Amino acid sequence: MAKIERSRLDGSDRTVFVGDDLDKPLGLSIDYVERRLYWVDDFRNMIESVDLATGSNRHVIRITPDIAVTPKLFALSVFEVNYVLWPVMLSRT
Repeated sequence: MAKIERSRLDGSDRTVFVGDDLDKPLGLSIDYVERRLYWVDDFRNMIESVDLATGSNRHVIRITPDIAVTPKLFALSVFEVNYVLWPVMLSRT
């Protein structure tokens, strides 16, 4: 079962931060202004975010359309306040 964990830099105080409804989370990115953690889920083809302090208030940011050439999400970056950028690797299905 996939999960996102957090800990101190020395590895102590390890806890599950996001543990429900994850399949293949990749490309973690932090928006320090809005205090949110973002990630892409390649298996579910979506981008999600949660409150950085508590792991609550989870939002789906984008769900890719069902098209013949499926974009593979693998990373993202938060830019300024209003932008989430992600590279897309196309694969033929």
